[in-house]
Amino acid sequence: MDPINPTVPEIQMAQEPVVSDQIPDSDSKIPADSHWVTIASMAVFVLLSLGAVAFLYYQNQQLKSMLASYQTPVASPTPVATIDPTANWKTYTDAKKTFSFKYPASLQLKTFEDGSLILTATDGPDKIIHEFRVNNYTISTSTTLYQFIYEGGVGDNYGKGYLNANNVSLTFKDVSKNSSYKIWEPSSWPSANGILINFIQNNNQLIWFSLEGYNPGGTPIPYEKENVQIYNQILSTFKFTDQISDTPTVTSPAANTKISSPLTITGTVPTGWMFEGSFPIRLVDSTRTLVAQGTAKEVTPGSWQSGKPVAFSVTLPFSTTDSTGFLILTNDNPSGDPANSKTFEVPVKY
Repeated sequence: MDPINPTVPEIQMAQEPVVSDQIPDSDSKIPADSHWVTIASMAVFVLLSLGAVAFLYYQNQQLKSMLASYQTPVASPTPVATIDPTANWKTYTDAKKTFSFKYPASLQLKTFEDGSLILTATDGPDKIIHEFRVNNYTISTSTTLYQFIYEGGVGDNYGKGYLNANNVSLTFKDVSKNSSYKIWEPSSWPSANGILINFIQNNNQLIWFSLEGYNPGGTPIPYEKENVQIYNQILSTFKFTDQISDTPTVTSPAANTKISSPLTITGTVPTGWMFEGSFPIRLVDSTRTLVAQGTAKEVTPGSWQSGKPVAFSVTLPFSTTDSTGFLILTNDNPSGDPANSKTFEVPVKY
């Protein structure tokens, strides 16, 4: 070492580290899984938040409902009185006391010997007439309503001739709400003839209801809405009575009709008329001379003990030169006591 120029050791200065740019270059990679974890976490948080809000809202509504039920008294419905429009109407009961119905006192009532009746309303100065007709028929239990009408049983005006002339083909539907009898309503009927009809059937008893309108010249006119309402109200009050008639009913032959031999007689008799399922029957002429006799028998075996009217049938061959006479039914009276004897007569023509 030179004492004059001593060699000074070179001091190595530490180099300042070079700080590179903090933004990663395009080649740097961030793991993709970290994005999905973040999104999933946020979704779960949002769902939980919405659930909590919905639950709190539901609880709030339930609390309001409970408080309202405690604080507000529940008002009971006030019953509304129903006024019966037929309350002050008159009541009609047929002579045999088998049925009844109510009708307005303003209608004029006219009855006939065959059991039919007419209720008449005259409207205003034009004298338009509306007739509520009620006809009472007895038919065979085996006869359908269609057969009855087409055989002319309802008369010339509405029987086979009328229906054929007007090209009417009738079918019927049962519109009754009472299972003990049927209310038949035609599915079709000429709308221009001013007639509204219904049939009420209880076994072999058939009631014809109709509403008909006429102008002063007698020409049928359409029925008015007000009278249709009255018609339906009358029909709604109709009922068969519980009282059983004590009078026999002869279905065939009809009274005052011409008969021929052999004659088949059908009908019903009240309970007590038969004994052992039969009773005597006879034909006589105008002088009460016997023409033929026989024994009418129950149609259904054992029905004579049912306590209800009993259907019967008998066929009588006969011969007579007379022009009129009577069919006479006599109850079977095993006691022989005249006080217990009963008869029923039907006028006939030979």
